[in-house]
Amino acid sequence: MWNAFRGALAVLTRKTELAVWALIFPIILSTLFMFMFANLDESTAFEAVPTAVVADDAYRADEGFSTLVDELSQPGDDQLLGVREFATAEEARGALEAGDVVGVLSVDGEGMPHLAVSPVSDGMGVSTMQVGRTILNTVADTYVRNADLLQGIAHDNPMALADPDLVERALSQDDATVQVSLTHNEPTQSVRFYYAL
Repeated sequence: MWNAFRGALAVLTRKTELAVWALIFPIILSTLFMFMFANLDESTAFEAVPTAVVADDAYRADEGFSTLVDELSQPGDDQLLGVREFATAEEARGALEAGDVVGVLSVDGEGMPHLAVSPVSDGMGVSTMQVGRTILNTVADTYVRNADLLQGIAHDNPMALADPDLVERALSQDDATVQVSLTHNEPTQSVRFYYAL
C-alpha cells in the first residue's frame, strides 16, 4: 500500500500537468465555490407570504376561517402567512395595489372566504409573488373543500362528527414523500456542487 502511494506521488511530482489538475485546480475551484455559494442556502429560505385580511364582522363571525388564518400566521419556523389586518376591503385593496401584500383574504356575508390577488406579473418565470399567490389559493381552496366535506358528513351521518379521530382522518392530508437524512448533518443546497468537484 505504501509503495503504491509513493509511486503515485512520484508520478505527480514528475509531471507538472498532473499536479495542476489533481491538486491545484480542485483547490482553486473549491475556493471559488465557497465564494459563489456562500449565500445559496439563505436565498432559498422560505419567507411568510404577506397577506391582507379584511377583519370585519363577517370574518370574526366565521371562527373556522379566522382560526385557520391565525394558525398559519403564528410566528415560527413553519409560519406560512404574514397577516396584516384591515378594517375595510378598500384599505386592503389599496395595500394590494401598492404591492405591500400578495393577496387579500375576506369572508362574505354567507361565510364563504374569498381571495383577491393582483393580476400584475413580471413575466419572468416563477417569481416570489406567483408562489405566494399559489399558496394563498391553496389555503382558500383547501378550507372551502374541507368545509364542504364536513357539511356533507354532517348531512349524511351527523353522529360521525362526534368522533374526533374520524374527523381528523377525513381532513388530514398525508405527505406523499418523507424527507430522510442519510448523514448526521442536515444537507445544504451547495453540497451537490462539492460532490461534483
